[in-house]
Amino acid sequence: MAGKKAKVMVVDDNRDFVKLTRMVLEKSGYETAGAYSGKQCMDSLEAEKPDVLLLDIMMPGSVTARGVVDYIKGNDEGKKMKVIYLTGVKASEKQMKELVESGYVADFIEKPVEPAELMKRIEIAITGKKGR
Repeated sequence: MAGKKAKVMVVDDNRDFVKLTRMVLEKSGYETAGAYSGKQCMDSLEAEKPDVLLLDIMMPGSVTARGVVDYIKGNDEGKKMKVIYLTGVKASEKQMKELVESGYVADFIEKPVEPAELMKRIEIAITGKKGR
């Protein structure tokens, strides 16, 4: 990815959140894609090939966030993708640590999140360098 920013897919059933987050990411030089459900995300992953997936944990529909993560980790391309869980529900430090340590997710972010913090966390997920 030298010379170009990563591609980030924002997956959330809140269309306004997806639209605004994509705008912020694009202003920071990222390529973006969006999806409004787990199924829509899974259907577009192959074409979009994101480097980072910002994935809302609580979405309606038949495909859960965990279902998306299991799908991603089940194929070779997906194993390179960094998944960052987003949630509007307060989680304990222990729950967040367990999710990240499971190897399924790179980070766990509670909404609302400030744009500068989101950019920082995406960069940490991409580079693996903890700057916080």
